Amino acid sequence: MTKPQAARTRRPKSMTRATILAKAYDMYLERKLVHGDERLSAVLEELGYTTGAGYQIWPNQAAFRTDLQMYIVENLDYASLRIVAEEIAELQARNLPFEEYTLAAADLYVKAFLGREEFYLTLRFLAMGKERGDEITNAIREAYNLTEWEATDLLSRRLADFGKRIRDPYELSDLTTAITALLEGYALRARVQPERISENIDVGGVRHHVFSVAFLGLVEAFTEDIVPADR
Repeated sequence: MTKPQAARTRRPKSMTRATILAKAYDMYLERKLVHGDERLSAVLEELGYTTGAGYQIWPNQAAFRTDLQMYIVENLDYASLRIVAEEIAELQARNLPFEEYTLAAADLYVKAFLGREEFYLTLRFLAMGKERGDEITNAIREAYNLTEWEATDLLSRRLADFGKRIRDPYELSDLTTAITALLEGYALRARVQPERISENIDVGGVRHHVFSVAFLGLVEAFTEDIVPADR
């Protein structure tokens, strides 16, 4: 017996769920959805779906909101260095002096994030207070830890290339945490005073971001030269 056309073309729930969450993520970026007002009906309307398509997956609005927030957290951009990996590799091949290399790398890093709405979505989630559930907070912490592990691994190799190491009593994770915090604050200031955070500091005849000069200062404060006996 031939199945009815509607049954043969019905989308699996998993596929519908993925489509709805992906659309909701885009709507978050576009500020069509905001924290505390993640209305499933608005997403369904945007997709042209019936109300039933959503409530077959989530029993209520609260369940959808929690699932959406977890989906967003899992896709947030936590200032990962991966976004500039190729540019950093090209920079490394130029064999620049330590200060010049650090400033140039920091310029690449900050420029990559100032124009990324996904990164600002990260900051919106980080700014949540008590209304952010433990499940969401734990997911953010795990993502943060992964990002800082990646940064720690890369920075460790770059410092060694320049004959430097982390000075006592600091650890490399202290430096990566400070750098990430610096980027987050700088990115927020960029939204209200873009003229103050542009490439407006001259170092050796080259214009750099305020962030990059502060980045260099952090690296210098946390590191020291490796003495010959340690090589």
